[in-house]
Amino acid sequence: MSAIKRWEWMARSLVLIILVGLPVGLWGADRLWNRSTRWLVARVPESGGWQPQTLEVQAGETVRLRVTSADVVHGLSIPGLGISVTVEPGKVREVLLRPERPGRYRVLCTVICSPRHPDMIGELIVRPPGGGAVPEVEAAPDGAFLFQTYCAACHGPQGEGGVGPALNARGRVRQMDEATLRETIRQGRPGTAMPAWGGRLSEEEIEALIRFLLELSREPPRP
Repeated sequence: MSAIKRWEWMARSLVLIILVGLPVGLWGADRLWNRSTRWLVARVPESGGWQPQTLEVQAGETVRLRVTSADVVHGLSIPGLGISVTVEPGKVREVLLRPERPGRYRVLCTVICSPRHPDMIGELIVRPPGGGAVPEVEAAPDGAFLFQTYCAACHGPQGEGGVGPALNARGRVRQMDEATLRETIRQGRPGTAMPAWGGRLSEEEIEALIRFLLELSREPPRP
């Protein structure tokens, strides 16, 4: 076989490999990508709430969580994993999940979406890699994260106010004692947009939130 024919044969073989191998490779990549993707659709509780109600992943597994809304604006929060995003109708938010700690995590909505808003609770189950029982998660509550998750949408990211009143140094928190703050968080304020969080937050989370609010409302030191 001459050198020219040998090069022609090699070139044709290379083209054949590319034409056949590339689609197979792309198909395999797509299968792997989809296998690591989970979808979560938000609906008001009257229409079913989070769909699916329960998500399951393995500890240490990297998962792309794609979240969308089928009706109104919702807020996705997974306490213990530091996840808090806004979900708008018709748009897809993508969150990268890699939970290392096995356990059961609550999936919450943080935007008042309907009269049954407090009922919008799902679950993320993170299973141990080798199987076995799934433990309950007992993470120390973070007041700043709780504020951004439950309060910032109405009271502003810095407590500057918005739909709700300001809660920073110029706001009304410093005019309230801890007992009043605690009762307001638990029971809400009837006739206003302030919901009751007592059924959603644990006592430890409420106390952590109060400590953060008291710190937020302090006057900054003068230079």
